[in-house]
Amino acid sequence: MLLHFSSGQHALLLTVMSFWAWTYPFIVLLLKHLFYILQNLVESLSVKNSILEKELNVARKSSDDTMEKLKDVEGKCNHLQQNLDKYVFGVLICI
Repeated sequence: MLLHFSSGQHALLLTVMSFWAWTYPFIVLLLKHLFYILQNLVESLSVKNSILEKELNVARKSSDDTMEKLKDVEGKCNHLQQNLDKYVFGVLICI
């Protein structure tokens, strides 16, 4: 089936096709540029993510070390408290 266009429709179709042919390379260039920007952004975020993961691991290790030291101090305090309790009880018995 053949389509029949009026001269006005034909002129409009030629204008649209001409506009598309003129703008298409710019659109492709713009899309390539945006893709390049997004690639750089993803790579930059990936690097930053790696740095933050390393910092998190260091912080976790430091936290684990701090908790270990705290438990050690807590044990020493408990031991000192027991010794003090024994001493006070011994003194009270002597009185």
